Amino acid sequence: FINALDIKENNKIVVLDKKISDVLFKDQSPVGKYVKVGELMFKVVGVNSKREQWGGSNAYIPFSTAQAVYNPDKKFNQITFTVDGLATKAENERFDESLRAVMGRSLNFNPQDKQALYVDNHQANYLETMKIFGG
Repeated sequence: FINALDIKENNKIVVLDKKISDVLFKDQSPVGKYVKVGELMFKVVGVNSKREQWGGSNAYIPFSTAQAVYNPDKKFNQITFTVDGLATKAENERFDESLRAVMGRSLNFNPQDKQALYVDNHQANYLETMKIFGG
C-alpha cells in the first residue's frame, strides 16, 4: 500500500485496518477517500485485512510522514512498530539485539546500555504470558 515515493515525499497517506474501515465507511471502499488524523487530512491508500494480535484497531502512516508532520525537529522519544515472523522467544531476543545494534550505530550509543534504549517487546511478553497459561 505504501510505496517508496510516499516515504520520500512524506505523503499524507494512511492504511486503515478492516475494523476502522468498517466503522468509518460501512460497505463502501475507503480507498481514495480522506480521513482526519489529528488536525490533518490523510488519503486512504489501502485496508489491512490482517487480524491484529491484541484485537485493537490501527491505522498506519509512513514513519517519514509522521516525523515530518508531527515531529519536524526530528526528535522523538518513542516509536512503535510491528514485525511479522517473530514466533519464538529466541527470534524476539535476536530482533531486539539487532534493533539495539542498528539504533546504537545510528544514534551513537552502546547497544548494551539498557538505559540508552528501552525496548518493550510485546510479542516476547505475550509468549511469556502464554507459557503461564499453558498456551
